[in-house]
Amino acid sequence: MADEAGEQILTCITCHLTFAEPSVQRLHYQSEFHRFNLKRKVAELPPVTEDLYLSKLHELENESKPEIVEDSYHCAPCKKKFVSENSYEDHIKSKKHKEAEAKVKAQKKASKKKKAAAAKIASSSSSSTETSTPSTSTSTSTDKTQLEGALKKEAVLLEKEAEALEKKDSSSSPDTAQTQTDLLDEEGMSEEEKEIAKRVRENDVKNSQCMMCKKVCGSVEGLLDHMARRHTFAIPDLEFVSDMDALIDYLQQKVYIGYCCLACDKPFQSVSAVQLHMEDKGHCFLSEEAEEDILDFYNYEKSWQEDRMLSLVSAVDAGKVELRDGGYSLALASGRVIGHRDLAVYYRQRHRDPLPSSPSALALSLQKYRALGWYNSPTEAKRDLKLKTQIERAHHANKQSLGWKANSLQRHFRRQVDF
Repeated sequence: MADEAGEQILTCITCHLTFAEPSVQRLHYQSEFHRFNLKRKVAELPPVTEDLYLSKLHELENESKPEIVEDSYHCAPCKKKFVSENSYEDHIKSKKHKEAEAKVKAQKKASKKKKAAAAKIASSSSSSTETSTPSTSTSTSTDKTQLEGALKKEAVLLEKEAEALEKKDSSSSPDTAQTQTDLLDEEGMSEEEKEIAKRVRENDVKNSQCMMCKKVCGSVEGLLDHMARRHTFAIPDLEFVSDMDALIDYLQQKVYIGYCCLACDKPFQSVSAVQLHMEDKGHCFLSEEAEEDILDFYNYEKSWQEDRMLSLVSAVDAGKVELRDGGYSLALASGRVIGHRDLAVYYRQRHRDPLPSSPSALALSLQKYRALGWYNSPTEAKRDLKLKTQIERAHHANKQSLGWKANSLQRHFRRQVDF
């Protein structure tokens, strides 16, 4: 694209931005701000400005910082904090909280039994030492050892029960997919943005992961080779791609986050459904609409024929050729006129004359017009109408005479009513 002064202007269609240098444009394509707008484009959302993106990012960072929560919203058995009273009450009523509370009570009960057993051992040992005599020293020591052994067995059983409760709780409770920070980050987001964030968490896409079969290749080159051999997928104009990593990332996000087919842009409910559709329908290619969406990742400056453009400009300056119709036609010195390619559809049209020039063709055309009811004068129209009326009368008379003859041939005819 070029302005009126002839200077080149580079643009980003996704973010609606312009750049003065190609290096700045490449850095923009690698930025998180551009990828964020690409994700919004896949979800059919309008792009945001860079200032709005930075402000939202700053707000999310501030919200993700740990805040001081009141003690009333703190669950000690589950070791969790809640930002509102309603969420805290819902957690108290949940099955997971009740299991954790029962586990804590069992541990406290076991610890109390251990302390009581230890105190009982200490008291029994002190009382036996005070009341023991030389004659009964052997019996009291035997009772002491039996009591200590029974208490130790009881303590071991209690420890095993506590460990079994811990294992049962850890196996029954599912891994939480969101932490408290993730919940705070999602506050203030729309439903579409929440759905996109959920899909990003569910599908951890690698840079070299195939879009059709989820196979992870070693590099981008290996990914392109795998898609070409296994799925016959080829990126158009590969030699003019300016940022291959960003292009692969855009296509992966379209499949793994947008759940859309690369060929027909049809949305689905999951990644497996999209991949199954592309394999069954043979949609392992990019459609023309998809190629228009990825123009931001291409640079066609290499294909420009600068020598021919310079020679054409010099010819215009020398007066050998002349630009007409606002630059849409080029008149050569030989008299031939070259039209612009945008008007090719009009140049291909071949309009026919309303009436042919030869006498025989003109007579044939007039004959066709007369058959359709067109006349040169009112006299011809009256004559044709009279002739048409005569033909209809003759047809009616012939039909009537044929009917009389047919009736006279019926020998079996008899009257139905005789009076």
